[in-house]
Amino acid sequence: MPVKLFNHLDEHSVLGLWEITESLDWLQSNMQLTVEEQQYYQHFRVEERKKQWLAYRHLLVHMLDGQQINVIYDPSGKPVIKDSPFHVSVSHAGHYAAAIIHKHKPVGIDIEKVSQRIQKVEDRFLSDLERKHLNAVQKMDQLCIYWCAKEALYKLHGRKELDFKTHLLIDPFPAHGEGALTGKIIKDDFDQSYELQFLKVDDYYLVYVLDF
Repeated sequence: MPVKLFNHLDEHSVLGLWEITESLDWLQSNMQLTVEEQQYYQHFRVEERKKQWLAYRHLLVHMLDGQQINVIYDPSGKPVIKDSPFHVSVSHAGHYAAAIIHKHKPVGIDIEKVSQRIQKVEDRFLSDLERKHLNAVQKMDQLCIYWCAKEALYKLHGRKELDFKTHLLIDPFPAHGEGALTGKIIKDDFDQSYELQFLKVDDYYLVYVLDF
């Protein structure tokens, strides 16, 4: 079963996770793309990227009860379901594709695999205070959650020119398998706090946020 996680968070929002076990041929033949989407799809050269792109569309169709969709992108690169009231955010990594939709308000989601490579860039996306609260035992998990949380906030904000280190800030948190954490977007005269949820699936962390 490709849908590994399917949760109605409330009456207006749905969270979904698709485990990509299908072949590229299956994903292509079972997805109806518009001419615009087909042109976008042709830019992908790597098979894994093609599968991820198609998989999150299959997931969105499932989350919208089989409704055919046309996903376009706004000037900031944020996905939009054309002619639909739903706000959407998507993410993919490895053999997973994730999505969250809300009927009225912006959302953000990110999924990443825990990897030591993230240590090489931690100084680029963590503030001094965030680095201070890293735990040697849980460091890899914490770094992955920090990154996912900041990506989710970035997507929720929906506009570019946000610096991960200075504009997106995460309060200290214990890196258990799942839980909640608090994040902030601070830029110019914008200062807003959000509660984010995180959970671990295999070797991946998934973080999502709703704009309440």
